[in-house]
Amino acid sequence: MKIGDFAIKHKLTIDSVRHYIDLGLILPEKRGSHFFFGGECDEDIREVLSLKEYGFSLMEIRQMLNIKRLTNPAGYEKNLYYLQFFQTKLKDISDKISRLHKSEEKLKERLDKVSESKSDNKNFLGISLNVLKYLSCPYCRSALNLKSGNIVDNRVASGELSCNCGRKYSIEDGILISDRTQPMENPFGDNIDGFFFQYLQEIDREYIDHLVKDIRWLKNKFAKVRKPGQTFLDIGVGYGAFLRNIYPDLMGDSIYISVDHNISILRSLKKMLEEINPQKEIVLICCDMADIPLGDSTVDTLIDIGGSSSFNQNNEANLLAGIKPLLKGSSQLLGLYVISGPGRYDKNFQLPEIQSRQLDLGFEILDMRVSQPGGTKIPGHYICHQRNITWG
Repeated sequence: MKIGDFAIKHKLTIDSVRHYIDLGLILPEKRGSHFFFGGECDEDIREVLSLKEYGFSLMEIRQMLNIKRLTNPAGYEKNLYYLQFFQTKLKDISDKISRLHKSEEKLKERLDKVSESKSDNKNFLGISLNVLKYLSCPYCRSALNLKSGNIVDNRVASGELSCNCGRKYSIEDGILISDRTQPMENPFGDNIDGFFFQYLQEIDREYIDHLVKDIRWLKNKFAKVRKPGQTFLDIGVGYGAFLRNIYPDLMGDSIYISVDHNISILRSLKKMLEEINPQKEIVLICCDMADIPLGDSTVDTLIDIGGSSSFNQNNEANLLAGIKPLLKGSSQLLGLYVISGPGRYDKNFQLPEIQSRQLDLGFEILDMRVSQPGGTKIPGHYICHQRNITWG
């Protein structure tokens, strides 16, 4: 019987049969470049598949088959050494079951604690009345006035902000929404944690490892630049990974403004943040980057996570230049940028070009790290902690 017929007979792939041959689990006769399988090969493969079901590894199975081949084939199962394999495996499985039962109990206890920690009395995250003074029309720079509104715990839950020039921003469930932005929706809706789970299953593991280290590094930088009473502007908050990490480090009198045109992301972040105590001053704005309703010189620290588009896309090359008036003269910039090595994408996604654009905008690079060079397989990260030295 040739290898193809043998594989079909035992419902295996040819590659699996070859692997078993390489391990010495089946010993077909070789004639020239072809293998031929006799009755003993049928017996061996049946035993291999049977022992696999008992939980034996292929290396253990090879040892057991060698005992069979070297001792009396008629009574090999009574061989004490052979029986020892079964006794040891049974003990291993029993011990594993015991450990799994203990793990099961601990998991149940942890789930009970997590469930108990969820408060029925959630905070409400809306537009604080104290924040209204920082808002202004991005076109005529006039103040935005609260025309109507529903106030909950000193926060605007719903209503409308308007300008004398005709611009309007609605407030829906505590989220500020521009009248000139078409909010995006995600396929996963407001379940951003569901997205994270799927993302981690599908993305390159090495890339995730670098990203986690980069965010941790940037989080430590954030802890050093924060000061009481600061205003932070996060442009393109994305899936909120950075905000989630630095939320405990936000000082009580700080204001953190998160901007994104994806309404699903903002709703999900809002839901998550409302369950955290103590509550911090978070403002969620759904608008495009060129339509942020903030007054001039209101931002102490600009945060740009995953900001390749901020500097690299030709049609968005002036994105940060447009945000420039919102920043104070002594403002900070914390950025994480995806870069690539030579030969991948175009030059706009390479480190020298990104640095050149930042310098052209008036930033001095105070600290940076490149998590990896960024080759042809996965992108690298360029992270910089910068200070504005020319704006003021």
